[in-house]
Amino acid sequence: MPAAMSALNEIAPSTVGKIEIFRIGHYGADVRFKFAGEIAAAAMLRHKKRKTPATNIEYIVSLAVLSLRYAVWSVHSITEFYLYRRFSQ
Repeated sequence: MPAAMSALNEIAPSTVGKIEIFRIGHYGADVRFKFAGEIAAAAMLRHKKRKTPATNIEYIVSLAVLSLRYAVWSVHSITEFYLYRRFSQ
């Protein structure tokens, strides 16, 4: 809970968000928070250890590049060990 409160406190009051509720069938519904990206970004910056905004941005970009690398490796593994073997016969 403290991390969520901290993230919400970091978001600027001028930030505009939208909550979308849409139906699934006759009895179901789903909710999408269109401001989730702002909350995630604020949460990432909660433990800022860098001294300047430029170094914070550099850290986030390097983290995003590393995350993308792991995501690509994951997709390759799923393709090789599951999809290829399942559908190549």
